Amino acid sequence: MKKTVALSLTPLFLIIFAVGGFLLWQRERTIVIEVEKWNEQGEKFFLCDIKVTTWNQRSNCIFFIPEDNEAFLREIEQHIGYIGIHNFPHLGIVDNPSYYFYFNNGIFAVEQWHAGYNLQPCMTVYSGIDYQYPSPGSWDPLNPPQGERGKLTFDEFFGTYEEAMWFYGRFDEDTVVCDPEQQTITVSVYDARKDEMCADRRIVIDFKEKTVEEIVEGDEKN
Repeated sequence: MKKTVALSLTPLFLIIFAVGGFLLWQRERTIVIEVEKWNEQGEKFFLCDIKVTTWNQRSNCIFFIPEDNEAFLREIEQHIGYIGIHNFPHLGIVDNPSYYFYFNNGIFAVEQWHAGYNLQPCMTVYSGIDYQYPSPGSWDPLNPPQGERGKLTFDEFFGTYEEAMWFYGRFDEDTVVCDPEQQTITVSVYDARKDEMCADRRIVIDFKEKTVEEIVEGDEKN
């Protein structure tokens, strides 16, 4: 009987040993903090190498808890691409000041998330996982985001045309076309499934009408 019990407990011990070993291996490791940019083209944005207590890499985001938080903040504020602290209305959070960085025609945000930080490209993914465009947070033109008090307003997310230019004014003219007279910003769209820029699709942000619209060439509705 004792032999039978011992054999039945062996898989459980192995699982506990494996999980414990993984957590010990993950803890206090020096890892590379980097992510792809909004159109997944060109080299990744490298933030830093740091020692972390835990981390989790997702498709377009990395979560991590620095071992030395103050040293981490000092290091990223000296990053060559650092452009300041700006609001990042992520997941409906209206007031979410985050650290912003510019690199290779892309903008990235480090936001505080619970006990750690998220690094992610500033972009919207919409129509399932098909299309992506650069944006200061996530605003689905087909389904605007929800906030703490219901849907975020256009002003809460984008602000004025002049305020939005702090973000969109950094992109090249092939990606973003700004029209101060019409108060519109037209943004290119990336097709993640085909891994290419869309030739017939774009996003138009209209600051007079306070709308964000997907324009598709050949679509009779547009």
